[in-house]
Amino acid sequence: MRLSPPLTPGYPLGADGLGRDVLSRLIWGGRVSLVVGIVPVLLAALLGVAIGLVSGFYGGRLDNLLMRCLDIIFAFPAILLALAIVATLGPSVSNAMLAITVVAVPPFARLIRAAVLTLKAQPFVDAARALGASQARIVVRHILPNSISTVVVYGTLEVGKTVVFAAGLSFLGLGIQPPNPEW
Repeated sequence: MRLSPPLTPGYPLGADGLGRDVLSRLIWGGRVSLVVGIVPVLLAALLGVAIGLVSGFYGGRLDNLLMRCLDIIFAFPAILLALAIVATLGPSVSNAMLAITVVAVPPFARLIRAAVLTLKAQPFVDAARALGASQARIVVRHILPNSISTVVVYGTLEVGKTVVFAAGLSFLGLGIQPPNPEW
């Protein structure tokens, strides 16, 4: 049944050169691709939100230092930086996810920093400060909940991009290794 065309009985999408069902491999590869798409985005969102909150709320030299560190990461094209990281660590799924996480942190941090800079000038933050709320409480109870919606929207858009990015790394031989299926 090698190279069976689509709609062959028992092979709705056909078979590949080794006689494997393309539909089963597509479904099985979805497991891997969705994990590779979601986990780096979640990790990047956690790191980026933490960096962006600290940077935007406290400002000053700390903000300048954190943003310059992120600018260093932004200075390299994302695919080249990911290739360098994976090539240095070796080809594997976990190393590809780590490389994608490193590349995805700066946009999340910049997004949250911009939201924090806007929110910390709002009257409800001044009111919380006037009531004696600590800085940590203001960040956790007032600023974070009001800025998290942008992270959720950006994160969902980023998952699709991450799946394609991981597929590109796999195409170059640095991601998921054959014969494991992926999208």
